[in-house]
Amino acid sequence: MRLFNPKQETFQSLDEHSRQIMLKTIAFFEDKGKKALKGLNMVTSNYN
Repeated sequence: MRLFNPKQETFQSLDEHSRQIMLKTIAFFEDKGKKALKGLNMVTSNYN
């Protein structure tokens, strides 16, 4: 399995359509992770 850093990867080897799909997929998961972390922060802050 090949791992990559989405902030450094340029996807130069992909055609434009595939590159856009990859970037949108990364943005989706990055946003989903940020929302989960913010939600976790709200849950744990109630116990302080």
